[in-house]
Amino acid sequence: MCYRYGSDGRFYLLLLILLIAVAVLPVTWASNNLLFGKRTLFAVPVFILFAAACLGFPSRSGYNTRGVDRSQTWDALHFTIPPSQSIQFVAQRDFARLLKRQPGIVLSDIDPVFLNALLPRSFVAAPVDGNHNYKWSYTWRYDRPQALALVEHGLQQSLPIYALFTSGDEAATKQSRLPNVPEYEWRVLDDPKANAVILKLTPIRSDGMAAVPE
Repeated sequence: MCYRYGSDGRFYLLLLILLIAVAVLPVTWASNNLLFGKRTLFAVPVFILFAAACLGFPSRSGYNTRGVDRSQTWDALHFTIPPSQSIQFVAQRDFARLLKRQPGIVLSDIDPVFLNALLPRSFVAAPVDGNHNYKWSYTWRYDRPQALALVEHGLQQSLPIYALFTSGDEAATKQSRLPNVPEYEWRVLDDPKANAVILKLTPIRSDGMAAVPE
């Protein structure tokens, strides 16, 4: 009842499961009296209501739906807008396709558990900084100092360091959060087939120019 005022009514949809037992009673009665003269007039509407409920009619799928009532089963089978892939999944797929044969460390705002599960085992994924899903943990601490230490350790092991963003807009907005390493800079890896943006930490040459990423 704490959701009684100003809440989404669909919080209560789970309670409909309890109504299955109630729905069985009239349907059982109707099936037993369908062929018994005058009782048929009452049994047929019960079956009609039961069938309409099973088909989800009338219903309002989604928020603030306008127009006539319709069948929720019909809405489930006919998408007006085709479902799209997750941009995080697309980004990890592009990264794995481009760099699947190389080891390395990748920093990203995509959940590191998700990335470590799907990327090749030669990669280790970590958050960019302290803005991640586990920042409220009492046992796991990770912020800018830890990200910089991870990157420096990877460079000592001669491991490539990458950053993964889901789009160019995200890269432009969040690139400043990446660790700053002396004598290195982040450069974009060009891939015309990729929707994601991949950056590589590249050493700066003595003439001030960044080395071309392999």
